[in-house]
Amino acid sequence: MPIVSAIIPTRNRPALLRAALQSVALQDVPDMEVLVVDDASDDPQQTVAVVAEFAPRLHVRLIRLPQRRGTGHARNAGVLAAAGEYIAFLDDDDVWHPNKIRRQLERFRTNPRRLPQLGVVYTWHQWVNAATQRVRVRRRPYLETVDDIFRWSYNTPQTMMIRRECFDRVGLFDEEMPTKQDWDLLARMIQHYQFDAVEEILVTCRDHRGPRRTDDYRARLRGAETLLHRYAHRVHDPRVLRDLRFSVGRLHLRARQYDRACADMSEALRLAAGSQKLRYLPFWAWALGARLLHRIEHTRSLPA
Repeated sequence: MPIVSAIIPTRNRPALLRAALQSVALQDVPDMEVLVVDDASDDPQQTVAVVAEFAPRLHVRLIRLPQRRGTGHARNAGVLAAAGEYIAFLDDDDVWHPNKIRRQLERFRTNPRRLPQLGVVYTWHQWVNAATQRVRVRRRPYLETVDDIFRWSYNTPQTMMIRRECFDRVGLFDEEMPTKQDWDLLARMIQHYQFDAVEEILVTCRDHRGPRRTDDYRARLRGAETLLHRYAHRVHDPRVLRDLRFSVGRLHLRARQYDRACADMSEALRLAAGSQKLRYLPFWAWALGARLLHRIEHTRSLPA
């Protein structure tokens, strides 16, 4: 039985998938299975061919989904098919550094912070712009509360190794959420399990051109609204709640939902302390002005 199950969702990106699998093949952990979940690629034979290249070097299995259901569903399909004690995710456009899995397993086994409910070990990571090669390094402090999940917003599944039992207790990715599924999952997990970190950059995320679900502001809005509804009462730091309301308010503005934008910006302004109010005041005024103009336009459009 494998110790680690690596899950890679993919769709229509065979060249990127090849690089991702190459980074998995360089891991110095022998007891690992690799599950490539093809989310109904237009030409599935390309995915088949790439996976076949790595069959001599990896215990790799291809799961082909009959319909496109999104990354969350693909990850869930991988988790349900996985046999490992630990689950590690990798997107097809990102790569692991060679000792990533070994360092996380060591952290689980040694547990230097003596965490009795250790369920997740993550690493630091970097973003590389494919066009400019600009590098942004993401170093996170220890995650301990729901507040931390939302305070340090660059939580990526690619950096996480998660005990299988965590999914058994808190469930899988919420496929009804169009975005922010990873935030939701981690917010559920951190209420029951403890997180630890390998403080090394062991994942490279590639920022490249191409359509992304997160480019759809309506999908981002639905995901952010769901997070706010589920977790606002569990956030204790007013600064975190302020930033959540502010980000949702900006999305409401973009969606021309001005009443909701005003409510969000008013709450963000209320939660801001001291001179910080100056940052949020223009957006609050913008929301009020946009709502007023919208009402004037609506009134003018009514028949005399």
